[in-house]
Amino acid sequence: MGKQIVAGKLLGVTDGPVILIEVRGEERRFPLDCDLTLDWIYSHMNKPITCIVTQGRVTEVE
Repeated sequence: MGKQIVAGKLLGVTDGPVILIEVRGEERRFPLDCDLTLDWIYSHMNKPITCIVTQGRVTEVE
């Protein structure tokens, strides 16, 4: 699997780390391969985000 763009609402980040995103009403979980600060996470909770997913892992978040 190559790169894909996933857009949805940020639901949270858990240990692993794993990012939780609501995509079209469905919760999706992706391993997180980039650094996010707590401030960034809190300021983007329940808001739309876009992620680059490479080989099933989030490598970029905007």
